[in-house]
Amino acid sequence: MANVFERIKVLTGLIPRGRAVTYGQVAAWMGEPRAARTVGWALHGLTHEEAAGAVPWHRVLGKVGPHYARVTTSCETHSAEPSANCLRTKVSSSISTTALT
Repeated sequence: MANVFERIKVLTGLIPRGRAVTYGQVAAWMGEPRAARTVGWALHGLTHEEAAGAVPWHRVLGKVGPHYARVTTSCETHSAEPSANCLRTKVSSSISTTALT
C-alpha cells in the first residue's frame, strides 16, 4: 500500500496551481479508476511537512466540487433561529474542476 500512496503523492504534486481534480481522476491516472477512496486515505495520511506544501492536497476535491463548512456553536442548538453572536462560516471557491490535459 505504501507504494500506491507514494504514486498518489507524486500525481497530486503534478496538479498545476489554479487547477483542481477529483479523487476519482487521480485514481484513474494511476490506472485504478475505482480507487478514489484510496486517494483520500493517502492524502489524509500526509505528514505535517507534506501537507504544509510538498503535496498540494487542497487541489483534490470530491466529485461534487467545493464543500461548504459550517461552524456550529451551542447557541444554535437552543433556538430555531441563530442569534447574531453565533458564528457561521461558508467556505466557497471558484476552482476549476476540469481534468488536466
